[in-house]
Amino acid sequence: MVITDTIHQQVLKVPESAWTPAVEAEGEIRDGAWGAELTGDVLDGWPKGMRLTIRKKRAVPWGSVEARGRTACG
Repeated sequence: MVITDTIHQQVLKVPESAWTPAVEAEGEIRDGAWGAELTGDVLDGWPKGMRLTIRKKRAVPWGSVEARGRTACG
């Protein structure tokens, strides 16, 4: 599935209260990383019941701020 500009815009509108801290495999909170989920009308055209899990990370000085990997994996 391809992440469209419409979906990308919805990701940008996710309220801070919807983001959950990311958790490492060992159970520790990952500093500067969060996850959330998109469902409903924003996924029109996707298979019924499909969910889209999204993540964000705090920007780092050596990283790029551009959006990368705008493809959904099944």
